[in-house]
Amino acid sequence: MRAEDPEAAASAYERAGDAVKAARIYSMGGYLSDAAESYIKVNDVQKAADLYYEGKQYLKAAELYRQIGNTKKAYAVSAELYLDERNYLEAARMYEKAEDYLQAADLYERASQIKKAGEMLMKGGDFARANEIFQSSGDPLLAAQALEKSKRFKEAAQLYLKAGAHEVAARLLEESGDFYEAGMIFHKVGRMEDTVAFLQKVDSQSGNYYSASLILGQIFMERGMLDARLVAGAVDLHVDLAAQSVAGAVTATIEARRAGPRRDASGRCPRRRPCP
Repeated sequence: MRAEDPEAAASAYERAGDAVKAARIYSMGGYLSDAAESYIKVNDVQKAADLYYEGKQYLKAAELYRQIGNTKKAYAVSAELYLDERNYLEAARMYEKAEDYLQAADLYERASQIKKAGEMLMKGGDFARANEIFQSSGDPLLAAQALEKSKRFKEAAQLYLKAGAHEVAARLLEESGDFYEAGMIFHKVGRMEDTVAFLQKVDSQSGNYYSASLILGQIFMERGMLDARLVAGAVDLHVDLAAQSVAGAVTATIEARRAGPRRDASGRCPRRRPCP
């Protein structure tokens, strides 16, 4: 036996009953399959599976990984077998079972399973790319869900509106503090109770505060809660709109109208109307 012949040396150790020593020599010499078989003889299935995998004997490796309960690794190894065969769809399915969602997404996309690729990206946490895929495939609802996961609430709200999901869009706008836009969503579809609920939350410092006040006044007027003349006159009044809610501003407007016009800083009455 030549000293440089690892196969012969390993075989000699096997005959002597030292399978572990034989396996190590086989492995060092590049005889991975023989090394794996030697490890199986001493019930070291993990090492055997790793060596089969290293030697690209994916079927044998996957079978051993399943034996030791490492099912995710078994699926991932099976995926590599399908990749070698250029069967991207089956490889994607195996990676999905292995919970390697980003790998699965790439392969589903290569297999022209675009929606499935987007679903994998969502599971894998790549929401930005999922949004791009869903938008390119013409699915605004799924794209909106991806944007929502990315906390891009205003963009998500617009897509939810496009998909007809008004309640979800309004909820996202509320979360982003845009109560006026949330209220206007319901105002456009005639849901006045929801309109009032959101517009009453508009901050007094908001640029939309006055518009929200007038819309609320119109709604209250239509319900018979306000005099039409008071609502119409609200635009002309110098009213302190520093109330804590839009409802408070409407009340302040009515009270100011009933009390008559206020004098300005010079003591004059606006528009030549008599002051009390």
